[in-house]
Amino acid sequence: MASGEREAILALLAPDFVSEDLDGRCIDGLTMADRVVALKIDRSKRVAVTTLAELTREGDEVLVDQFYRMTTTERSANIPDAVFARSLDRWRLVGGEWYFVRTTTQALEAHRGRRRTFRARLDPADPGVSVELSKFDG
Repeated sequence: MASGEREAILALLAPDFVSEDLDGRCIDGLTMADRVVALKIDRSKRVAVTTLAELTREGDEVLVDQFYRMTTTERSANIPDAVFARSLDRWRLVGGEWYFVRTTTQALEAHRGRRRTFRARLDPADPGVSVELSKFDG
C-alpha cells in the first residue's frame, strides 16, 4: 500500500475485499486501489507508521486492530500535514498466503499546520453510529 502502486496493492487484496468508511459507505478493492494511486503525494516527504494494537486469530482469519499515523513535509492544498486513523482489518489465509479481506475505519483525524481540521470516530457503544463528526477551519 505504501508504494502507491496499483498492482502491488491489488496483490494484497482478496477478490471480495471491502473498505468501509466511518459513515458506512463501502467500496471494493479496485476502487480503493485507484483512490490510493490518485493521492498525488510525494512519498519521499512522507513518514507513515502502522501500529498493530491487537491481533485475534479466528481459524483461517485474523482480525487486526491497528493505528496508522502519517505525516508529511509536503505542502499541498489537497493533502493534510498529518493523518491519524484507527481501523479494524480482517485478513484471510488462502493457500498459504494472507489476503486483506476487509477494513472498517473506526476513527480518522486530519491536521494542517498545528490545527486539527477534521475528526470523526465510531461510537464504541454503537459501532454503526459516527460521533464527534466535525470540521474545523483550517
